[in-house]
This record gives sequence, structure tokens and C-alpha cells, in this order.
Amino acid sequence: MVNDIRIRQPTATDITRYRLHHGVNLGGIFCLERWLFPSMFAGNAKGNSELAAVTAYVETHGTEKARGKWEQHWINSMKPSDWEFLKAVGKVTSVRLPIGWFTLGAWCCKGTAFEPVSGVYQNAWSHVKRYVYTASEYGIGTLIDLHALPGGANADAHSGTDSGKAGLWEKAEYRKIATQACVYIAQQIEMDPVMQQWVVGLQIVNEAAYSEWGVGGHAKEWYTETLPRVAEMSPSLPVYISDAWNTKAATKWASERNQGVWDNTALRGPIIVDIHKYYCFDSSDKELNAGEIISRIPSGLSDLNEVQENPVGTIVGEYSCVLSEETWSKSTPQQRVDLIHMFGLAQLNNWERPGHANNGGAYFWTGKMDWMDGGEWGFVEQTKKGNIPPPASLTFSFEKREQIAERARRKHVQLQTAALKEHVDYWTKQVSEQMEHWRYEMGFTVGFVDALNFWRMRGATVGFVNLWAGKRLREHVLEHAGNGTRAYLWEFEHGVRRALRDFEQILNKAAQEK
Repeated sequence: MVNDIRIRQPTATDITRYRLHHGVNLGGIFCLERWLFPSMFAGNAKGNSELAAVTAYVETHGTEKARGKWEQHWINSMKPSDWEFLKAVGKVTSVRLPIGWFTLGAWCCKGTAFEPVSGVYQNAWSHVKRYVYTASEYGIGTLIDLHALPGGANADAHSGTDSGKAGLWEKAEYRKIATQACVYIAQQIEMDPVMQQWVVGLQIVNEAAYSEWGVGGHAKEWYTETLPRVAEMSPSLPVYISDAWNTKAATKWASERNQGVWDNTALRGPIIVDIHKYYCFDSSDKELNAGEIISRIPSGLSDLNEVQENPVGTIVGEYSCVLSEETWSKSTPQQRVDLIHMFGLAQLNNWERPGHANNGGAYFWTGKMDWMDGGEWGFVEQTKKGNIPPPASLTFSFEKREQIAERARRKHVQLQTAALKEHVDYWTKQVSEQMEHWRYEMGFTVGFVDALNFWRMRGATVGFVNLWAGKRLREHVLEHAGNGTRAYLWEFEHGVRRALRDFEQILNKAAQEK
């Protein structure tokens, strides 16, 4: 065993941010969409967006009454019984909370379409903080998602307006305001101990227009400008970006950015790429029957194959149990119940697969709407029907968790000895020079103890495996800068990954015994 290990233990914040997530979106609460909350749209509302709803109400009732109505919407959308369901039945680890730049108040609305109605959002940010606080009381983290940015990151109404344009990328002034919004939120997170511990990360853009990754696009330019400024405010905060419907390009870029930080050993938060998986909108999906779509799910993250060894994380930030009517027309009504069940399970088994090198879980769209329990868009309904059950590891009792932890502790030395022997035997046959296998042994010890601490503290498993292993590698370099050479630092990282895999196998066996 390696005794000279001084790397600190994982903190509560580490576990919140790097655990495998079984999550749900709380869409339409702070960034309205008519189809989710039609009750917030007066008869004179001209459109389907937040701006359409708030403008109509202010025109009829004035700013003060509009502010009151909006604040009641924020307060009443999630009642204690809703949070209790997420904790006790859904076993949710975190929520993804879509907000708009306008949610930050009047200062952020100047020079944008929301300036005339900015008074409605005077207290909005305090309500966002209340959501983070309340979620934390139930042991649930929050991914703050800047779902709507000035001008729109895409042309859809969920970007805040009905302009039909992705205007964020057309005007530098809009991007400047967006950056200011990101910096403000990061600063707020860093200054507040509760938010610092329970905010999973900050998503700085949602569903960026596809064209922005191409020649002449502004996404990379804006990210390059904004990310360092966010890091200045909150150095360890993970920042989520949109894949802009081009997962390969986005993960390649994020991997290169993360690698640059890794090489400098600065303990900065990573970039994580948000991927959305829907099978009800594209014409190519509508041509398929439900069984054909379900058969495609296992390859749904194949775009990550090229970065599976790289320092990049991903999250499936939105998915649902919805298929198009064109797809359902190819099945009988009697088959629908079973097919929805199979569809939901197939997605969970892939989007929330433990031990994935890159992906750290998923968030179902969505949790609340006027028309509960939400049908195939509803987390509550799909959870009640068993179509998106929580992972078995989240359902264990405290006593069962402790039994598993003790079993793992007893097996640590045996597993580490076997892993080290396998590693040494393999590389002795591959290279003639002296390697630094002590790094592999040390990495295994760190990784196994990490997995044990995640499990004991929250019943959590490590997600974003490559990011976590890379984070521990940087800490290893800082602790052991004068020992060995940089040529074999990778042995430490491989040791961490192997330990996490071995711990997962212990959990898998326990789940089968349940």
C-alpha cells in the first residue's frame, strides 16, 4: 500500500458537482413557456414566450400587480410536497433550473427587449436563491441554467422572446450583457456558502444555434471571453456549455480547453458539454417506429467515442419519454404502454450509466406544468409509472449503504493488489525503461477512497470519471511535484479510473442481491 498520500478528501461541494446525476428540469418556472404554464398568459398575450406573457399582463394590470403575480408563480410552482416527491420517490440528486438574463433584475434588462417590464423582476434573483436553498434542505443540488440570453441563443420562444432570431450571436452588445450575467451569477455562488456547496454548476447558454460552431460563428469567441471571467469569480465552479447540436465539435473544443487548464495545474473548474436527446422532432425519427428508436438508444452517445480518453464531461441536460404521433401511428394503442416503458428504461440505462468516462447523468424534461402529472413530458407521471426509475444505488437504506461500504473497505487491498499486478505485468511486456508504477498504486488508493467517501457521505457514485480523475491528477502533481517525471503521470490517472470501476462492480453486485 502507498502511505505517502496527502491529497485532501472530497468535500461536500465536490460530491455535489462530480456525482452521477439522476435529475429533473424545473422548466417554465423562471423562464415561461406557454405550453407548460398557459395560466400565466393573459388573453391579450401575443406569443408563447416569457416576454409575451409579462408584457400582456403589465399592459393590463401594471408593473406592481404583474410583479405580485409572477412572484406567486415562483413561490407556488414548487410546494413542499413537490420537493418531497423529488427526494423520497424520484430520488433526484439535482435539478436543472432554467432562468433568463432578465431574472437578475433591471440592471441586466437595460438595452434589451425586457427593459420596459424589468420592474417585474425586482426580486426574481432572491427567489432563485430560495430554490437553491430549499433544494439543499432536501439534499438536492441545483444546476443553474441561463436558458434565455439577450437576443436569444436560438430562435425559439424558450429563449425569452418570440423574435424568431438567434440575436445573441448577431450583436456584440447582447453578448456583453450575457457575459455580465454569467459573471454576476458566479460571484453570487462564490459569496454564498449554501450556494457554493449545493450549486452543481452554471450553464451559460442553452441550445445555442447550430451554425455558431461553423466558420463565422461567435460561440467559441464568446466562450473564450466569458469562461476566464467566470473562473475569476468562482475558480472551481464547473461551467456547462451547449453542444449546439454538434456534440463532436463541442466536446473536442471543451476537451482542448480543459487540457490547457490541466497542463497548467491550476485548480480551475472544468467545462462540461450539455447534450439534449429528443426523438420526437426530427423527420428522420418520425419515419421510425418505437422499436426502431429504442434500438438506437445504446448508440446515442457514440459521438463521445473520440473523446473517451480526454478531459471532458457531458450531461444529457434534457430528454423525455415523448415520441411523435407519426412514430406512434406505426404501433397499436395496446403496445404504447409497454413501449414507453422500454423507451424510458433504455434512456436511463444509457444517459445515467455508472462509470461512463465522460457523461455524468441526465435531467428529464420536465418536473412541473399546469397540467400535472405531465404525461410523457412529466417526470412525476413517468416516475410513478416506473418508466424512469431511480438507479438502484439511490434506493438503498442507510443500513444497506453502510454494509456495502464495509464490504468495499475490506476488499480494498485485495482489489488494489490485483489491479497493480495486472498493470505492471502488462507494461513490463510493452516497454523496457523504468516506469513509475507507484503512481498507479497511489492513484488506485486515492480513487477507491474517493468512491468510498462519495458513497458514505451521500450514497453517491462518482460521475464525470475523466474529469474527476484529471482533477485528482492535478492535485497529485501539486503534492508530488518533485518526485519522478511527468512522463508517467498518466499512471496515477489510470489508477484512479481503475479504482472507480472496481468500486462500481461492488455496487452492481449489491444491486443484484437486493
